[in-house]
Amino acid sequence: MKRLLLLFPLAMGMLFAGCDQTSRDQLRALNAIRKGDHAGAVAAYTRILGREEVMPDSMWAITCLMRGNVQADWFKQSGDSTHLELALADFDTALAIDPDNWRGLLIRFRTLSQAGRHEEAFRDAHRLWKHDPSNSKWAWWAAGELSFLKRREEAIALLDSALLLHAEDPRLLDTKATQLVLLKRINEAIPVVNILIELEPGDPDHFRLRSLAHRLDGNIEAAIEDMNRAIELGDSFSYNFETRASLYLMFGDTVRARTDSLVAESMKAEI
Repeated sequence: MKRLLLLFPLAMGMLFAGCDQTSRDQLRALNAIRKGDHAGAVAAYTRILGREEVMPDSMWAITCLMRGNVQADWFKQSGDSTHLELALADFDTALAIDPDNWRGLLIRFRTLSQAGRHEEAFRDAHRLWKHDPSNSKWAWWAAGELSFLKRREEAIALLDSALLLHAEDPRLLDTKATQLVLLKRINEAIPVVNILIELEPGDPDHFRLRSLAHRLDGNIEAAIEDMNRAIELGDSFSYNFETRASLYLMFGDTVRARTDSLVAESMKAEI
């Protein structure tokens, strides 16, 4: 339950904040979380929320977030969508009480994204980005959700606005280059990948991406050179040899194509 650690500082701050019975249930919930006991944690938080004692809005919101987070983790473990809906209901309640709670927004975003609900996840990621544009990760996540939705032009526009503040952020540049390649805007994509390679010359993924761009542009010789570099940098997976084999075939080098095909087959056999 690593995701639950995000709320542990808030949960610990709640301990002994109310009556003894509530404090005991807070401890029971935290102990259940540590043990991976979803049902026990949910039951403890439900007892707290079911009591008639007056609880500050902030504590009510935190308790809803904690219970929702447990339900979200339960959904992730079990695949039972009932827990997903219960989690989202708790997140909605917490954020209605405290709309600026970035922890709650972040947890709801992650839950929605993992559940494949990318439109809703994008809205939360975009809110996080607007809340704190100094954190490029929020923009990267928002662009990723737009990519899932195949709204690539919007993703590029969002990334461009983020790059005004974070011009050398590799995550933003890589996502932008990928969207441009997928749109087959190769003349725009290659300069972005070139910047990435200058920033991270030892990352084989950048050479693989530029190889794909060259391939789509019909520059097979350059595509082969970049695949060579990716493999040299340690990206020695079977699919890379298969990719290079297909490039060799397109280039008319059947001998090297056959060699790479045999290497790929050998690597698969060893798995």
